[in-house]
Amino acid sequence: MTDDAPLLLDATRLIWRRWKGRLPTGIDRVCLAYLRHFGPNAQAVIQYGGLRRILDTQASQELFALLEEPGEAFKAHLIKGAIRSMSHVNGRGRGRLYLNVGHTGLHSSGLRKWVRNASVRPIYMV
Repeated sequence: MTDDAPLLLDATRLIWRRWKGRLPTGIDRVCLAYLRHFGPNAQAVIQYGGLRRILDTQASQELFALLEEPGEAFKAHLIKGAIRSMSHVNGRGRGRLYLNVGHTGLHSSGLRKWVRNASVRPIYMV
């Protein structure tokens, strides 16, 4: 798989829900269904505060697998993976579709600017 997966999939909601130890809601289950279906051909987008980052393919696949894993070691594995993947961030969307099923960041004033600057074509499920 190249570093230009055809789809960018926002994984932010799934990350923070797991981080806080929350049980999945209906939205979370929909996010997981999209991850299972599109994940093999996608790269992860992660939002934190006003920052948005596109992970490279390898880091994305590792994150998607981690989000599917049950267990208590999520935080430790996420931190370990985040440190390792810091150098594997790609900021350009190159006209690819950006799918945000979990509604994360839709209210953020910087989202519109990021969509334009990153050159992504957004699809939001509300």
